[in-house]
Amino acid sequence: MFQKFATALIGLALCFGLGASASADSIQSQTYPLNREVREYAPVVVFQGYPRYVESMDVNWLGARGSAVMARIYADGQEVWSGLIPAYDPTFRATIRMEVSEIELRVDSGVAVVNWAKVYTRSSGETSRPCRREACRPDFIGSLLEADDLAWTLVQVINELDDRVSPEAIRSHLIPLKVTAAGVFTVAKGNGNLNQGLVFKAVYALEEEFQRQEAYLQGLLESNMTFNEGVSLLTIRERYKALFGVSRYER
Repeated sequence: MFQKFATALIGLALCFGLGASASADSIQSQTYPLNREVREYAPVVVFQGYPRYVESMDVNWLGARGSAVMARIYADGQEVWSGLIPAYDPTFRATIRMEVSEIELRVDSGVAVVNWAKVYTRSSGETSRPCRREACRPDFIGSLLEADDLAWTLVQVINELDDRVSPEAIRSHLIPLKVTAAGVFTVAKGNGNLNQGLVFKAVYALEEEFQRQEAYLQGLLESNMTFNEGVSLLTIRERYKALFGVSRYER
């Protein structure tokens, strides 16, 4: 089942061109070819040197070696992103929005292969403060249609767990997540580009529910009966983060 899900997500993977560029709003980008293995005791440094204001960063992974791997991004020692790297080649975006002198990729255990990283910077006179959730929207990447497609896939994965977990787990953990995902689906399907604010609000609510159920979802990975579904659910969560250009939804 997970292989089918992974195949479906391959078509949704983000594609970014290599090389340095500058956009109209004075954001510069620099691509760092890496082609390195990231191991628990062998992190990969993307860049190190004079401080610069980093708006965000895209990281393209060739994939994990063997089972899925939990990867993390650190900016000057502060964790700014974390996500599950599956066996195919996803691209994830981390929103950093601060002045840093070093960015490092780490994994909790196992091995993941990183292909390249693309860092988006601003000059010091053009830095922007992180906005609060009610005040502004995060940068959206790709099509808003993906928000409802992912929500529908999320509901289907949850349905597959119905006969593998206890009724209490269904009531306490899966139904709240399923109801919130259904909210994303209906809002995104019904509004789309007509009212993007409602879509963002629904996705924020889904991330908050993911946070409440995080311990339970991680526990799904500990059983062979629920491992694939657990990976699928966590991958959908990280895909939402990549689409909406944020690693955390700030209040």
